Amino acid sequence: MLSNLPLAMLVFFNGWFDVLYVAIVEIEYIWKGTTLPYPDELGGLLALEVCLVLLLGVLEYSRLFLASRGNKTEKAAPLAVSCVFSFPCAYLFFYFLFQQVYVTRLDVILAAIGLGFIALELILSILVIVTFFKASSAS
Repeated sequence: MLSNLPLAMLVFFNGWFDVLYVAIVEIEYIWKGTTLPYPDELGGLLALEVCLVLLLGVLEYSRLFLASRGNKTEKAAPLAVSCVFSFPCAYLFFYFLFQQVYVTRLDVILAAIGLGFIALELILSILVIVTFFKASSAS
């Protein structure tokens, strides 16, 4: 059996973290929209940031589904696609960490945790892909 238990655990806990992340950040955008003044020249920026959170949720779900499937079925292709999806997801977390209009301490903490999950899963996914290739070439 070549499946990786630490990768499976990270994917499981990251799935629950992503659900909480999207919910907390959407609630935070309701607060930001009612409390903080968004500049008029950037009128659609609040809506764009809300849509980016939803896009991040969809991309993360897809990435985690592919990583879980690739790990469980011991196939490198879904894991490789999951690794490719890691880069836009990491950029979106980076956006929420540094580039959005108002960055709160909660944004920094949650985005840093999200980036940590992505980095660990990317490293483990690459190691698992190498393991799958070594096992298939040894057969």
